[in-house]
Amino acid sequence: MSETAPAPRTPLEFVRWISWAQMKAGEDWTRERELTRPQSFVLGYLV
Repeated sequence: MSETAPAPRTPLEFVRWISWAQMKAGEDWTRERELTRPQSFVLGYLV
């Protein structure tokens, strides 16, 4: 499933777009390593 966000037009939309992309990258990273959400949260906290 490939999701895309609309292109940003204002500075606030640009920040939201970056946040959305980072969230998706984090979800992919967690899924690839077969981690649960709590496990990935703890790893993120420790780093």
